[in-house]
Amino acid sequence: QVSLWINDDNRKKFWPLMPDDVKTRIKTNSFFAMSIHVRDKPVGLFYADRRSLDCKLDEQAYKQFRQICQFAAKGLANLAK
Repeated sequence: QVSLWINDDNRKKFWPLMPDDVKTRIKTNSFFAMSIHVRDKPVGLFYADRRSLDCKLDEQAYKQFRQICQFAAKGLANLAK
């Protein structure tokens, strides 16, 4: 799994890679994303934001997001057995 936190420090690098329809739908410019793989195959993407520019994402929220995604990925892997 690969995770990414789009924030003020890296937005110039990653924001241009986002499809325009995604930018329009999420209505925020900071978010977390993490790919999910089961048996080395990509099966999905987790996404989280705070839906408001007034409520910024932080390091603790990012760590918790990654942990939840990792638990979910393990659960999916167990279901795929």
